Amino acid sequence: MTSHDAFDRLRTASSFQEACVLIAAAELDLGTHILERSNSVTDADLASALKLDIRALTVLLDALAGMEFFTKSADAHYSVAEPFIELLDSRHPATFIPMLRHQGTCLRNWSQLARVVTDFRCCGIKEPACAIGRNLPESLPMERRHRKPVVSSDRRRTMSPSFLR
Repeated sequence: MTSHDAFDRLRTASSFQEACVLIAAAELDLGTHILERSNSVTDADLASALKLDIRALTVLLDALAGMEFFTKSADAHYSVAEPFIELLDSRHPATFIPMLRHQGTCLRNWSQLARVVTDFRCCGIKEPACAIGRNLPESLPMERRHRKPVVSSDRRRTMSPSFLR
């Protein structure tokens, strides 16, 4: 491995920051709020309308503009960039907003990985993952703990309430 390859791999450690910026925009529904204002709004107007801290919002909007999801005009008006108008508008059927919000939940859970590895009890897990394959949790009925997996191409049967009980 060359030092260039190592640098590229280390850059992965900071790639979560871009995801966090986009997820924050989705959780605040910034795209929709901007589009509701004819796709042009100042940071001050948006902060006032949404009751957000203007300094923090400006940092977020500038980051989104830097990532080219939003644009920023010379007179400091922000707009959703053309390729992302439908995707960042929660009112549109093709929106990515629910997926991004879900990704935010996943990101927050994955960020706890070191804590879970060092103390799996922190998250309500009764035994480590390596033991789950051998001994399923006591909370499952005895017949479910020792049942062999059923392989079936009939999804209706395997997803039925009687099968899942």
